[in-house]
Amino acid sequence: MVENILDFLGVESKSKARNKSFFCFLGGIALGATAGLLFAPQSGHETREQIKETAVVGADKTKELSKKAAKEVKDKYEEIKHKIKKAEDIIEENVEDTVEELEEV
Repeated sequence: MVENILDFLGVESKSKARNKSFFCFLGGIALGATAGLLFAPQSGHETREQIKETAVVGADKTKELSKKAAKEVKDKYEEIKHKIKKAEDIIEENVEDTVEELEEV
């Protein structure tokens, strides 16, 4: 409710403002690098080759980072799944003990 009111009034949370600033910063870096390449004192062919090589390297890094992120997510999923299973076993054991105690009464 409070977030809706703040959004209506145009007030941003600190995390949203930080995220927006970070992405603007990255966008500025990308624009600056692109402008530097386009206005560099070299031929158009050399510039296009440089852009192509940079794009290939960026794509490779993106693939590598996405694989790493996927692995981390999978590992965290397995860890949480194991913890939930362990908690289920403990709860089941406690319920069985309680049922046995009630049957004895």
